[in-house]
Amino acid sequence: MHCDVFNGDADGIFALAQLRKSNPKVSTLFTGTKRDIGLLRHLVEIKNSTVTVLDISMEKNLSDLNTCLKNNNQITWFDHHQSGTIPKIDLLDANIDTSPKVCTSILVDHHLSGAQRAYAIAGAYGDNLHSEAELMGENLSSEELAILKDIGETINYNGYGEKLSDLAVEPKMVYLDLLKFDSPFEFAKHSEVFAKIKKQMIDDAQQMQTTKKIHSSSVGDCLLLPDHPSSARMSGIYSNDLVHANPDRAHAIFTQLKNESGFRISIRSPLNRPYKADTLANLFPNGGGRAKAAGINCLHETELNNFYTKFDEVFSC
Repeated sequence: MHCDVFNGDADGIFALAQLRKSNPKVSTLFTGTKRDIGLLRHLVEIKNSTVTVLDISMEKNLSDLNTCLKNNNQITWFDHHQSGTIPKIDLLDANIDTSPKVCTSILVDHHLSGAQRAYAIAGAYGDNLHSEAELMGENLSSEELAILKDIGETINYNGYGEKLSDLAVEPKMVYLDLLKFDSPFEFAKHSEVFAKIKKQMIDDAQQMQTTKKIHSSSVGDCLLLPDHPSSARMSGIYSNDLVHANPDRAHAIFTQLKNESGFRISIRSPLNRPYKADTLANLFPNGGGRAKAAGINCLHETELNNFYTKFDEVFSC
C-alpha cells in the first residue's frame, strides 16, 4: 500500500502532481483544507507501507510520525516549514528546506531535475514566490507565465476555509482532476473544476471591499475581513496581494471565526524583508508557519491588544 499525504493548497497539490506525473502510483490520498496540517493522524493505524508527505510541518506531526515509523512505514517527506528535531532513522527520507525563497513545489522540482517544471512554477506562484517562479520559467513566454500564475493563485485560494464544505472543490478532487490533463495549460483551458473555483473566487473578491483596518503602525497593518463566508476563502490571496502592493510593510489578516469569540489570522512578512511571520505566530497557541507566511488558527478576542503589541515588536526588530 502507498499513501500520499499533502497540503490542500496549491503548493501541496502541484508538488504531488509533479511526483505522480513522473512516477505514477496507485495511492490512498490524505489531504484537507490548507490549515488542516495534522494529517498524519489519519495514518497511525497503517503498517508496513510506503508514504509520501508533502507541504505539511513535520514539527506539527511529530508524535504521529513517530507512531508511523514504529509501524514500519517507509516515509519520504518534502517540506519548507519548521521540522523540529528530525528523527534519525533509515525509514525516513526528509527533504526539508525552510529558507524563505523555497516552497515544496520547488523542492520537488529540484528532486526531479525540472522534469515537470510547469507544475512547479504554478505551485511557486500559488505560494507567493513570484520572482522564483519567473526565474524557473525564464524559457516560457509572458503569456504562459501569466496562465501559470493564474492557476497557482486560483488553486491556492481554493485551499482556504474553516472546513471542507467552505471550499468550492475539495482539494483531493482538484488534484485528481489535474491529473486528467497533459499539462497545467490544458487544465486551465478545459477543466470544469478549475472554472468552478475561478468563478467563486471572482464572486468572493467583490466582498472584500468592506474590509476594515483595525490596527496600523510604522511596521504594518492589521485588517479585519467582512463577516461573510467569502472571507475564510479569500484571506490567503488577499494577504498576498497586500504584500505585493506594500512590499515594505507586514500584514495580518483577521477572519472572524463562526460561533467563536476569536479570529483566524494570516500573517505576512514584508516582501522586502521576508522574515519573522513564524516568530510572531509561534508566540500564540495554534500558531505556526514559516518566516515569510504564517498563521494562527484561533486567537481569542481578549488577546487582540496583546497581538497588536507583539506584531509591532516582532516586525520592528
